[in-house]
Amino acid sequence: MFTLIRVFAFLAIAGFMSSIVRPAHAQTLGVTAVTLPTTGISATRPNRGRNLRNDQINYEDCHQNGAIDFSVALSGFTGLTLQVWAGNACEVQDNRINPNISNCNQIGEGIAATQINPPTIRVPVKEILYLRTLASGTSSGNTSGATAGTGGTSTNGAAGEDSSGTTGGSGGTSTASASDDDACIDKTSTTAYQNINVYFFLVDAGNNVVGTFVTWKATYKLSAPVPPDRVRVGIGENLLPVSFDYTTATGDTTINGYNFYCDPPPGDAAAKDAGVYPDDAGVIPACSGSTALIAGAHPDPNTQCGSAGPQSKGGNATGLIDGVAYNVAVATTDSYENLGVLSTVKCAVPQPITGFFEAYTDAGGKAGGGFCSFSSRREPLTWIGLLGVASCLLLRRRRAA
Repeated sequence: MFTLIRVFAFLAIAGFMSSIVRPAHAQTLGVTAVTLPTTGISATRPNRGRNLRNDQINYEDCHQNGAIDFSVALSGFTGLTLQVWAGNACEVQDNRINPNISNCNQIGEGIAATQINPPTIRVPVKEILYLRTLASGTSSGNTSGATAGTGGTSTNGAAGEDSSGTTGGSGGTSTASASDDDACIDKTSTTAYQNINVYFFLVDAGNNVVGTFVTWKATYKLSAPVPPDRVRVGIGENLLPVSFDYTTATGDTTINGYNFYCDPPPGDAAAKDAGVYPDDAGVIPACSGSTALIAGAHPDPNTQCGSAGPQSKGGNATGLIDGVAYNVAVATTDSYENLGVLSTVKCAVPQPITGFFEAYTDAGGKAGGGFCSFSSRREPLTWIGLLGVASCLLLRRRRAA
């Protein structure tokens, strides 16, 4: 009886303890996590090429103020904040405390994690690249001192009092945003693509990462290889042959091709708009400088007049008009669809190319059979052939002697 009572008592205590432990155990089953579905990424980036993946960032993505939308999902959290960072190893708190050293930049403010599926987060490309380009950065420095005073001026004929102004004081610290021209230029000297990550994680009040986080891995390349430094332009009919090369091999493996640019652009309308359409086919115009093509500057895509492959050493600038003086330059493209700056600018004038047979017939010749024919009779050709053979034999005998 005593033993049975003890058994009943043990079971009662065990049941009570179980009712206490179960709720506590249920609380630990929820895993704090941030996830990013593969379908939860969409890009708003103009002029996007078809050959680029979503995780490849180029200069135009930044320059055109592109952005990427992320739809993350959260679970198992209470009282936490969602933060977004760009850089490398940003889950380490020390790297977020010293962002200028560790290349970790917080994008926007933290979002109070109060819902399981928060709204889509839009991340500007410039913010992803911020520390690599200082796209939104500031610069400190002393402004110029105040301008010294000038001498007095005369009034009503009286001589003015000549007084020298006081020296201006030192300027204060100025803060200025980076200009649009260099806001998307990589500050490093590398020509290869580089890695960068965007982190989404939950943090507590102490800024510690809680639970699992998600990383979106991307690569970026913001400049094309340098243009060829040796450019030559020949003469063709309604085209200009362009040859190019490097004095010293660049070793850049990202070159994806070469584009040719012309001023005026190809086509009749462009030549007429520029006022250089030829009035007299017998007059070859003189070349002059170009204001549209500047060596070392990015070209206007509307001036493109041809292209060549990555292994090429030349090609044709096409769609041109005979008798028009064209300025021509070359720029490289790379595998990230970046367009480089222009080479030195050359100038030439397309002209009709007349073949030998055309010149012969224009001069009154009546022979047929191509440019090697001077008569419809075969006898002269036979004698010419025999004469050639005899000349060769005589030359051999003289060499032997």
